[in-house]
Amino acid sequence: TNGQAYTYKVFQKDNYGNYDAGVSIGTFTPAASGITISGTVYGTDESTPLAGTPAIRMSIGAAASTTVNLSSGTFTFSGVTQPADGTVITLWMDTTNTDNATLVFKYGSTCAGGTTSCTGLSLYKDGVIVGIDYSNTSNTIANSALEACDNDSGGCSDTDVGFTSTTGALNLTWSTNQIRIKDTDAKYAPGGTVTAAGFKQSAGAVTGGSATWDINGAFTVSGGTFTSTSGTLQISGAVTGGGTFSANGGTVTYDSASAQNVATFTYNNLTIDGGSTKSLTGSTVVGGTLSVTAGDTLTTTGTNHALTSALISIASTGTLNINGSTLTITDTSGTLLTNSGTFTAGTGSTTIFSGAGTPTALLSGTFTGSSAFYNLTLSPTIGGPATYAMGAAFTVNNNFTIDPTSAGANTLTVNLGGTTIVTGLTDIKAESSGLSTLDTVSGSNHAFTTGTINIRTAGTFNANNSVVTINGTSGPLFTRAGTFNAGGSTVNFSETSTDLVLTSSPGTITFYTLQISMAGRTGTLGSATTVNYHLTVSGGTLADGGYQITGNINGTLSMASGTGLFLGSAATATTFPTSFTAAHISLNSASTVTYASDQVQTVSGVPTYGNLTIQGTSTKSLDAATIIAGTTTLSAGTLNSNGFDLTVGGNWVNNGGAFTPGTNTVTFNGTGAQAVQGSAASQTFYGLVVAKTVGTTLSVSGSTTTLSVNGFTETTGNFTAPATMNIAAGATLTAGTYTAGTNTNVTGGNWTNNGGTFTPGTNTITFSGTAGQAINGSLASQTFYALVVAKTAGQTLSVSGSTTALTVTNFTETTGNFTAPATMDINGNVTLSAGTYTAGTATTVFGDWTNNGGTFTPGTNTVTFDGTGAQAINGSATSQTFYGLTLAKTVGQTLSVSGSTTTLNINTFIQTTGNFTAPATVNIAGNATLSAGTYTAGANTNLSGNWTNGGGSFSGGTGTVTLNGADSSTQAISGNTTFNNLYASTTGNSAGRTIQYAGNSTTTVSGTWTMTGATGKILTLQSSDTNSWTITPSGNSVSYLYLSRSTNTVGTICATYSTGDAFNSGYTVTSGGTCVNSAPGVPSLDSPTDTATNQSVNPSIKTTATDTDADYVQYKIILCENSAMTTNCQTFDQSTSQTGWSGQNANGNTAYTSGTQGTHTVQTPLQYSFTYYWKSYAIDPAGTNTWSSTQVSPYSFSTQAAPSGSQIPAFKGGIKIFGKTVIK
Repeated sequence: TNGQAYTYKVFQKDNYGNYDAGVSIGTFTPAASGITISGTVYGTDESTPLAGTPAIRMSIGAAASTTVNLSSGTFTFSGVTQPADGTVITLWMDTTNTDNATLVFKYGSTCAGGTTSCTGLSLYKDGVIVGIDYSNTSNTIANSALEACDNDSGGCSDTDVGFTSTTGALNLTWSTNQIRIKDTDAKYAPGGTVTAAGFKQSAGAVTGGSATWDINGAFTVSGGTFTSTSGTLQISGAVTGGGTFSANGGTVTYDSASAQNVATFTYNNLTIDGGSTKSLTGSTVVGGTLSVTAGDTLTTTGTNHALTSALISIASTGTLNINGSTLTITDTSGTLLTNSGTFTAGTGSTTIFSGAGTPTALLSGTFTGSSAFYNLTLSPTIGGPATYAMGAAFTVNNNFTIDPTSAGANTLTVNLGGTTIVTGLTDIKAESSGLSTLDTVSGSNHAFTTGTINIRTAGTFNANNSVVTINGTSGPLFTRAGTFNAGGSTVNFSETSTDLVLTSSPGTITFYTLQISMAGRTGTLGSATTVNYHLTVSGGTLADGGYQITGNINGTLSMASGTGLFLGSAATATTFPTSFTAAHISLNSASTVTYASDQVQTVSGVPTYGNLTIQGTSTKSLDAATIIAGTTTLSAGTLNSNGFDLTVGGNWVNNGGAFTPGTNTVTFNGTGAQAVQGSAASQTFYGLVVAKTVGTTLSVSGSTTTLSVNGFTETTGNFTAPATMNIAAGATLTAGTYTAGTNTNVTGGNWTNNGGTFTPGTNTITFSGTAGQAINGSLASQTFYALVVAKTAGQTLSVSGSTTALTVTNFTETTGNFTAPATMDINGNVTLSAGTYTAGTATTVFGDWTNNGGTFTPGTNTVTFDGTGAQAINGSATSQTFYGLTLAKTVGQTLSVSGSTTTLNINTFIQTTGNFTAPATVNIAGNATLSAGTYTAGANTNLSGNWTNGGGSFSGGTGTVTLNGADSSTQAISGNTTFNNLYASTTGNSAGRTIQYAGNSTTTVSGTWTMTGATGKILTLQSSDTNSWTITPSGNSVSYLYLSRSTNTVGTICATYSTGDAFNSGYTVTSGGTCVNSAPGVPSLDSPTDTATNQSVNPSIKTTATDTDADYVQYKIILCENSAMTTNCQTFDQSTSQTGWSGQNANGNTAYTSGTQGTHTVQTPLQYSFTYYWKSYAIDPAGTNTWSSTQVSPYSFSTQAAPSGSQIPAFKGGIKIFGKTVIK
């Protein structure tokens, strides 16, 4: 009751409903008349009372305002005449535009706590609070109510009011002002446009109407209910939710020029504007159209908030960035997603089209490159047939899923709208009873690229005439359980980073054109495959995986360079793709077909292969003659020719496989270099033909060191053999060059060269057939390095045809026979171990001639030794026979006879250059001619023909040359020759014969010259002309001679039982049996001279004797210590020891010619300062062989004194010393 004083207390109640005793607060007395309007003005934090004492003004209705001042933030208007219910009351802070706070509400008689006064009101700095209609809390306050008092009309007209409201349009005029709804019972329905710097609602209800709201700052609905305008709500500040936001069919536009967060409201239409980035703050639903205007960006942010919208439109230069979020587009008509700007689908994002029906198009604009999808899913729930027209080209950077749901057998058909690229899986499926179809659209035939494709049971893929590219990195790439309609399409598998399984299907997959372009990689089929038109392998390898590939008679199969076709698996043997005809098969010469099954496989002869590879553990058999333009590789298993021929244009590589040649021929006909190679050490062919382009070569290389063939033919091109080449049935060379390896074994057949070039290198070619063999052909001359005859005993290797000359480095005959051509040039060694070597006309040998048991049949052949180094005739044969033997060696080099060979039988011996060291016995049935070099004789040289020395040197050693001409023959000795012993006798003849020495020639015999005839078989020694011939023998034995024109220069030779002409000199020719010979004369004592002094203790003693018979002499010197020659005598006898003697010049340097001084140097030192006496003797071993007389008196000489301080003189007989002897 007004005017009545009241006292009151405050009680507190605990959790159990108990009250305390209460606290007395105070008393108050209501105003005596009118009502009170009071409250508090808070700062912008809405909790701190405003400081200071600014004026607070109040207008009731449109009346003029009244004013009070704040006190500690509170104000009170007392005694206010109570207005009628529903009257608008406006309170504001009057600060002359420095601060602003406004409250508008409608009065009701139960304004505050059911009283008529309105107390406890609140004003917030920078806020226009739309309060409660206390007359009826169900009523709303509209903009029109605010017209009663604003800053330009009514009873206020004060710019501090903070807003204008004109014809329903509310405009907050202060830049910091926001509309504030804070009371639970507050209800604001503007009924017109709203323009404010902000909006904040924490309670109450707002009905936005249909007009435009323009909030130029923050927009907060933290409580209460906000029903947006059905027009446009424009927000340029931060948006905060928490209350209830209702879209009301309108559009919310975020239009700040700065970044904004998009609240997690459910929008009708959402527009992104203002030229900045707007970010979702949570899962957001747009029931209508999401529009991103030019220059704006909407992002779901890094937390990948979900975004759902019925339609989306992205304007030019606008951007929608869904990051890794899920974007769901739900509309069923029109164009659902339009992109004229940038659509960014980050890694992990999924875009879902889920609207049922048949929209005009899902897409419009650009969805490739940076605007590609990450995951794209088409998953509507349909109640009947539906069609999704994609409407545009698009790219999916991960998976593309078609997955409709339908309770019935209804199909969702997806028609591509342009070139489509899916980097991951294209999954065509359906849920429940639904069906799905992906169609490239007939007529348009849009290109379709996918990583993998799975056509599930409920799925269909219509490829029409499109190019379908599948390039995934994890197989199988093409899985079909549903329907694949290939049409006229091309399916191209193009992955190049890994090997993959290409297909998987419970049945056969039928392609129209199948292309493999997996450069460097292998694609393996996982199902039976039919190709109705083209099968093209343009890159990588196609493996059939053990599933048969079926082609078409009208189709083509082609393989590019470097590609592969892999046929068969471990468990299944497939064949070359069937039904393709040879005319329609094109395999590049650098392509490879591999037969790889562990089961028996047939190698088709239909195609002309590029490269052919055989692997797997089984046998692969040819079914026809087969052409391989490239390389044939045997990696494992066996290739069986099955009797069919092979033509190979590339290499033949055996890396562990086997080849069963049967009786087939392998022809190598490449235009470039080819090789037989691999890890196999040995390879075998039956017939091997080289028919290559001229100048190109087939070589054997790698680990293959042995090649075994039945027959070898070289028609054109070159061949380089391995280390070992085995030829069982002969070789024919028509053209080109055959470069040999280490060994060539011709175990049967002939070696025929009709125009080829055989380059032996250091090769050994061995002919070891069990029947006759021949080296023949149209070539006049053939060359080998080492030629070995190792044939069955009794079988012959002959040289025939047009081949008349054979050049070899070494020739070896181990078994079997050899018939040489007319000319045999051996530039190395000859070894005969067994069999018969039948010589031709001429044989030239550069190395040794070794006979270890063979038979050399020389005929009238001449063997010429012409080496530049030492050569030998040797071996285990003790005797060897030649017809003509000629030395034509480098000057100073020697042909010697050694080993077990001690006898050489020759018809004719000629030494033109070089030296010859003969064996123990040389039998020369014809003539011997020495033109140069040295002939070192053995023990016996038996010559039946003439001896001609035209400049050579004959070293007789200790041997004897026997001239053993036939009965009544004349043997000529020409030139000047020194023999050791020269012997001729008619004892073995039936008649006498003649030795004819060349006139003016000199024959020297350092040993014994024995010329003996016999009774009735006189040996005639004569000159070849009217000039005398000279004999100089050291010893002689001559008898039964007829001597003519001979001059002996050594003493007098006694020729017994002999006769001669008057032109002989130095002979005693007697018809009787004896001649007189005298001992040498007494030697002269030359040095030291008698009584010589100061002689060396190792003196050289010299003496000279003359033999009247000119016999050579030897000396003996006696050296004593007394003149009676009886004390301590030493004897130096040359006939028993040559030690100390020097200057010998006769009898092999063991004697001196008559009249030559002999010198002996005492070896053991004599005594110093001592007198010695000496005498000498001479003997003629070839004459009387008796010592001469010695001198009547000896010569004496004294030795030199001992050097001072260096030696103690030697004493004979001892010395006795008295006192001390010091030796220093």
